[in-house]
Amino acid sequence: MAGTTSATALAFAPPSVIYGDEQDETFAVAVSGDGGTPTGTVTVAAGATAVCTITLLDDGTGSCAPTADEFPVGTVMLTASYSGDDTFEPSASTAVSFQVLSPPLPAVAATTTTLGLSRTSLTYGEEQAEKISVTVAAPGAIPVGTVRIKSGAATICTFGLSPSGTGSCALKAAALPPGAAKLTASYAGNADFGASVSAVRSLAIAKERATTTVSLSATKLSYGAEQRERIAVAVKPAHGGTPTGRVTVKAGSAVICVITLRSARGTCSPGPARLAAGRHAITAVYGGSGDVVSSASAARTLSVAVASSKTTLSLSKGRVTYGSERSEKISVKVAPRYAGTPGGTVIVKANGATLAVIRLKSGAGSYTLSANRLRAGGYSLTATYGGNADFGHSVSVKKSLTVASPPPPPAPPVACHPTTSSGNCYEPGEYCSDADHGMTGVAGDGEAIVCEDNNGWRWEPVS
Repeated sequence: MAGTTSATALAFAPPSVIYGDEQDETFAVAVSGDGGTPTGTVTVAAGATAVCTITLLDDGTGSCAPTADEFPVGTVMLTASYSGDDTFEPSASTAVSFQVLSPPLPAVAATTTTLGLSRTSLTYGEEQAEKISVTVAAPGAIPVGTVRIKSGAATICTFGLSPSGTGSCALKAAALPPGAAKLTASYAGNADFGASVSAVRSLAIAKERATTTVSLSATKLSYGAEQRERIAVAVKPAHGGTPTGRVTVKAGSAVICVITLRSARGTCSPGPARLAAGRHAITAVYGGSGDVVSSASAARTLSVAVASSKTTLSLSKGRVTYGSERSEKISVKVAPRYAGTPGGTVIVKANGATLAVIRLKSGAGSYTLSANRLRAGGYSLTATYGGNADFGHSVSVKKSLTVASPPPPPAPPVACHPTTSSGNCYEPGEYCSDADHGMTGVAGDGEAIVCEDNNGWRWEPVS
């Protein structure tokens, strides 16, 4: 005959336990069935592994406890399996989850971290002069471990604590940019000591000082040849690093050129005719950067000499007639040796006497002779440029000009006679009137004529 069905239930309290304390847990089971009380044993298992076996009491219940370290940390699924007896069939409970918690960490000693600075201000590039010291303290003990020094979120140095719980570090040059650095010391802690962070300490970083120098490839040159000058500049920081930015080169207060530094150096050349003749104080002014303050060089003297010039004289004609001198145009041109535009006046002389004063425009000018300005004869013309502040004087090559005498006036016309009945002059070969037979006269061209019988009375040249 078939046995009676049984029902098995599993319960435990508390629902979780700390690893290592599993023996404090109680697994309770209850087996029930119709018409009686089941007897026998119940096995509590985690998966296929038996944890403990319970012999049921007279009321069909029972309990057991696991051993310490019975389960791993995490969730464990438990079931209770009843073996059955002569009256009741075997049965099993539903699986029930059981939590095994990680054991708490051992208590650590609280620590206090203190940050000290040897200086509260310094100059960029000399950060190595700063000594940062740290002390980490704990009640009744001396902490060990690692300390990180940070500026904001950036770590600037790391060191291990000494047996006395102290430590220090020196920064590297240029480790911190100019400005106000906010420094903290962070103690990482260990198994025995808790982590801690110091209060913020401010360290003022001033911009680095620098020396600017300027040098000249030549200390003397001629006006118009300034482009041959090579001006070199250099910016040297007081402690190290490579300054960037621009350097403005000046002659007095006038800007000659602006140099963008490369490897803290640079060069430039003035443009042609950029500097007037004379002495100039050349300086280089560094504008500074985010890390380095501005600075100016000592002045170097550059002498710009007056440039030579070349004067050219040209004539539109080499010969004119007295009274018609207006057809003569005298032109002058003054050319610089290098560059620039000579200004001022040019004096044109004829045989040493001043003939004209021409004011230059764009280095050239001209003059037209007036009528009867020169007497007939031969003249040697020169053009003399007087120079100005930038260009020296110069004299042209001589040019010859001939003023010819005017032609003599024509002889007054001779009146002809006799004349025809209409008042016109007789010409040789024309017939003469009866009244003029044997007479002499003057033809229209002034030639002497005679009226004679030559196969008819005609006017003929006097032989």
